[in-house]
Amino acid sequence: MKLKPCPFCGSVPDPERCFKFVDGHKWGAVVCCCEGPDVRTHYSDGREWWAEAAEAWNTRVLDTEDVRASVERTFESRIDEMKASNRILIEENQELRNQLRGFGVDA
Repeated sequence: MKLKPCPFCGSVPDPERCFKFVDGHKWGAVVCCCEGPDVRTHYSDGREWWAEAAEAWNTRVLDTEDVRASVERTFESRIDEMKASNRILIEENQELRNQLRGFGVDA
């Protein structure tokens, strides 16, 4: 069965890399590179789980509210990272200015 693109990132999962380790257990899973939901089934040495997982993957519906919330969380996290970096740069700048003043340089 051909897999449809992920409704979150648009990538098509690689059928040869469809498994996932969760809490020490190996699961048959259709997964992609983004943080959207995966589709898990039981795992066995064969590929009996593949048809069920592929069908479930292909019937996922894009929930715009989930996507909006995910994007907002990503942006908020990135903004927080940038604010923290900015605070560090301000502190380092002030430290350098203080050092320059110690050498008699007006900074």
